[in-house]
Amino acid sequence: MWGFGCILAELSYLSVPNKVENRDKILFIGKKELSETSEGNLKPSLSTEDDFNLETIDNQLTTIIGVLGRQTDSDLCFIKDSLTKEHFFKVQNQAIPNESDRLENRLAHVEDELLQLIKRLLKFNPDDRLSAEAALKLPLFDKIRDPVLEQPASSTVQIECDDFDAS
Repeated sequence: MWGFGCILAELSYLSVPNKVENRDKILFIGKKELSETSEGNLKPSLSTEDDFNLETIDNQLTTIIGVLGRQTDSDLCFIKDSLTKEHFFKVQNQAIPNESDRLENRLAHVEDELLQLIKRLLKFNPDDRLSAEAALKLPLFDKIRDPVLEQPASSTVQIECDDFDAS
């Protein structure tokens, strides 16, 4: 659901009416991107093997914190490793907040129902994030909802994926 929230936020950000300059900007921009290999696989675009490091992760965390705001200890209670949590707070404390970067300001043009959906999908704590089933019940989707077609699966669906090899 986090990924869906990111995509929805990015598409909403690009939909600013009469603002062509936003069309080449990315809401959650990071230092690295994925590129397609000749075999059609995706891999990080790295200049060297060691290029994807802690600095890259810190950059992405700083960007996310800048857009979503500072996180509390309760927001991060799902992180069990104390060193990971400590590192997150270190990065967060070094981040320089810019009010214009906040999600509410960047998406000020979208309907409130959509903004609230995006905010509920982009919760750091997975337990606080909106589920797909709960999201579909929101008034935002009333016009397209068809309860007859939207029955929950009677059993767990498992999808097997090939392991991703970034080499």
